[in-house]
Amino acid sequence: MTRLAFILILLGCTGCQHEPLSSRTPFPRISPEWTGLSMCSFWDTNYLFQCPTSQAYAQPKWTPEQDYPPLTPWKAKAAALAQARLIRPDITEWECLEIALACPDTGQSFYVVTFAAGDRFRTGVIDHLKVPVLMSGETVQVFTEATKK
Repeated sequence: MTRLAFILILLGCTGCQHEPLSSRTPFPRISPEWTGLSMCSFWDTNYLFQCPTSQAYAQPKWTPEQDYPPLTPWKAKAAALAQARLIRPDITEWECLEIALACPDTGQSFYVVTFAAGDRFRTGVIDHLKVPVLMSGETVQVFTEATKK
């Protein structure tokens, strides 16, 4: 039984074949020229999604008082899925858990699409990748760093 547990742990540790630390884009310093839209920890990596503040303010505006956002949830999901596949090409199957509208006080609403790795063995707490999508359908730059243990 302990041999089986060891093999399962070994498989879990070697199954995550994402990009090496040297090829990751480090977190930038916080500045007023950049707007942070989402931050999450996913499979031992922290992801920070940011865009230039000028890009955020150039987006079509939408408030909850309006009937429909300028971008449909399905188009936001498709854009987020394309970015998730670019960020982690080693994950072959993504499970969409949620499509949410974020409505900050600035009036620059955007979607946050939450994914889980559908091709990974999961136990306990599930890691989520939360990909923001602007109302223009654009995704934003992602910065990464290894999770500190």
